[in-house]
Amino acid sequence: MDLNDESPVASVSTTGPHRGRAAAAAAALALTLAACTSGEGLERQGPADVEGLERDPRASSLQLPAADTAHVQMPTQFGQLVTVEPAWDLPVQRGEDIFLSAEETDRALVFRAVDSTGAVRWSAERPLACAGFVVTQDAEGRDLAVLTDAETSEDDLSVTTASAYDLGTGEQVWGPVEVPGPHTGPGLVFEAPPEGFMGQSGEPAVLDPTTGERLSDDGRVIGEFNGTILRVEGDDVTAQTGAGHEWSTPLSEIGGGAFSLEAHAAATAADGLALLDTGEGAGPLLDLESGELLAGDVHDVARDTGSATIAVLDGDGLTVLDDEGDEQLAMSVREGTTLEAVVGVLVYVRDGGSVRVHNGITGTIAQAYAKDGAGPVAVPSLVTREGTGALNAGNRTLLTTDRVVEDRG
Repeated sequence: MDLNDESPVASVSTTGPHRGRAAAAAAALALTLAACTSGEGLERQGPADVEGLERDPRASSLQLPAADTAHVQMPTQFGQLVTVEPAWDLPVQRGEDIFLSAEETDRALVFRAVDSTGAVRWSAERPLACAGFVVTQDAEGRDLAVLTDAETSEDDLSVTTASAYDLGTGEQVWGPVEVPGPHTGPGLVFEAPPEGFMGQSGEPAVLDPTTGERLSDDGRVIGEFNGTILRVEGDDVTAQTGAGHEWSTPLSEIGGGAFSLEAHAAATAADGLALLDTGEGAGPLLDLESGELLAGDVHDVARDTGSATIAVLDGDGLTVLDDEGDEQLAMSVREGTTLEAVVGVLVYVRDGGSVRVHNGITGTIAQAYAKDGAGPVAVPSLVTREGTGALNAGNRTLLTTDRVVEDRG
C-alpha cells in the first residue's frame, strides 16, 4: 500500500512534536540545552516548589490501562498487542525492555519508567527546567537512568547535578554529582562553562556511566553512546567503554576533519551504531563495537534490534543491510525523505506529509496499515528485540506491550 498524499495517512501533522526520530532528537536537544540553568527554566518555579519535589524514585505497581486507539491507525504489526499511553511529553529513551520519559505538569516533570507489560516501575520528579536525561549502560551492562537536577551550592548559587538510577528498580547507583553546565548529549555529555568573562564555552565534559566521575579531557568528546565514549584524539576517532574495550579508527578512513566531526542529530537512533556529522548534515556511520566504517555520507539510520537489519539513507537513496552488513536492498527515494524505524523486514519512512512502508528485501510498498483506516497514523520509533515499543501518533506517545488483546468474538 502506497501511503501517498491522498491517503488518510498523509493527514498526519508534520508540524507537531513527532516528525520522526531526527526531528525528535533535535527537539530533545533544544529542551536539554535549557536544562537546569539559572535562566528561563528556573524562573517558572519558586524555590519552595523546587525543594518540595519528590526527587527520589518511588516504586510503583501501577498497571496502565489499555489506551483508546479507536481513531488511530495502528501498524498491523502491533495490531494484536495491548497499547498503553504513559502520558509522556518528552522524547522517549529505552533500555533493553524498559522505556523512560516524562510528563510535564504545572508543577514538575514527572519521569516514569514503564516496562514491556505496560507497568510503571517507578516515578520521580524534577524541576521543569531539568529536561535533560539519559538512558545508558554501566560497565556490567546494567541499564541506568541518569536524571539532571537543580540544586543550591554552598555559595547559594544554582548548580546542575546528575544522578544515576537502576532503570528497572529506581535504586540509586551514583550521584548527585555536580556537572559544569546543562546537558547537551549525546549521552552523558555536558556543556562546559565559558572560559573567561563572556568567553566561549570550554570543552564539553563527559561522565563515566559506571561511577559518575568526570573523565579526563583527553581529546575532544563526540558523545557517549550507551556506555561507549567517542573522542577525536589526534588523527583518530577513539572509543572507550567501562569494560575496558577500546578501538581507534583513522580520520582519513572516515572523512571529516578533527574539528568538523560531531555527533549527528540522529546519532542515538540505532542500537550499536554512531552516526557522525562532518558539517553538512551527513557523515560516516560507525559500528560502536569495532569502529568499522559501515557507510559514508549518511544522513539518517535505523536498526531493527531483533534481526540487526540496518536501513541507511545517503546521497544515493535507501540502502538496507542484513545482520552481516551485506546489502540486501538499494533504491532511490525523494530528497528530504527520513527514516522512522525498521521493524522486522519493514522499513518505515517519512516523505513530506506522508508515511510510507517498504519491504526491506524487495523494496515493494508493504500493506502495513488497514486500507480503510482514518485518523493519525501511529509510527514506530523505539522497538525492542521482542517487538514492543513506542509509537508516535500525532501529539500522542503510545507504548505497545507484550500483552495480547483478548479475543472478544
